[in-house]
Amino acid sequence: LDGHGKKGHVVSGALKAFLPDLIEEQLAQLANACSGDIGSALCEAFRATDSVLRQNRVGQVARASGAAALAAIVERGNKWTVHVACAGD
Repeated sequence: LDGHGKKGHVVSGALKAFLPDLIEEQLAQLANACSGDIGSALCEAFRATDSVLRQNRVGQVARASGAAALAAIVERGNKWTVHVACAGD
């Protein structure tokens, strides 16, 4: 996570608070559904985080600031697979 702007630390702090749980929630839904893919689950977690930040009015507190985030999940098996998602602002 990398905040930018005068209040970037507020945005990155909020991401730190919400994004991991939302990723975990999306992966749990994926496991329960027995279908879908990890990449889509990561993307949906990022979308959900954006909604949570808006609901918590982080944007109003941190006007003209933002953050960049990167998440990766590594699957180990016969071959290694890395699923990556990133978003910014």
